[in-house]
Amino acid sequence: MMTRGLLITATGSRYLEYARWQVQHLRAIGWDWPIRVMTDVPGAIIPGALVDRISPPSGCRGPWWSRGIRVRAYELSPWDLTLCHDADMVPRDIEDVWHFAQRGEFCVTINKERPRLGDAWFATEHSKSLTLAEAGADSTHYSGGCVLFVKSPRAESIYKAWAAEWDRDPTQDEPALARALARLRESPVEIPITYNWSPGEHDSIETVMAAYRRERCIHIWAQKPVILPQVYGALLGVTAERATA
Repeated sequence: MMTRGLLITATGSRYLEYARWQVQHLRAIGWDWPIRVMTDVPGAIIPGALVDRISPPSGCRGPWWSRGIRVRAYELSPWDLTLCHDADMVPRDIEDVWHFAQRGEFCVTINKERPRLGDAWFATEHSKSLTLAEAGADSTHYSGGCVLFVKSPRAESIYKAWAAEWDRDPTQDEPALARALARLRESPVEIPITYNWSPGEHDSIETVMAAYRRERCIHIWAQKPVILPQVYGALLGVTAERATA
């Protein structure tokens, strides 16, 4: 049987707390697979997970440097089959996600809000012009928040190309992935968006909790910092004050 596990990237104390909640919640709902959390916070301990200390990769700068860890998940994972999550995700029923690896060695969700690369948000004009010139505006905009891969030559080549594109422009990992896939002429297996559902700009805690009961996993990214503590507050009894400290 293939070894498998979940890899979570959590840089900074706030995201480490999010990762702690995700691990606690997964264990509470019966997730038995190994979990490994990559963080830059010294001395971090998360019950139910192995925590590894990481440092910013060479060339990383600003708030996006954690994305430089995402693109190196292949070399960081000890398992044959790896699911990668951002720290700010709330899984409900993700056991079936492993099945997508039967269709291909590299699987990823589409960006829910901006599925077309030409509509994506770019950190810099340089990143935008570089990516659209090489990948094309009509290419699919994939999300780096939920990735599943099998240790294999194909997945390794994709990750090597992804890391190389990140090194060319170390600002965002998703445009780097688009360029890597275009260069390799690769088409990943698409994981349904229910495994990486993100709230809209104006969604309330009520609509997000309704989505949690409907979707497999919700992803409450940094633009919604108040909602995530409220969701885990409802699920685990944690407080918003602890989350935003």
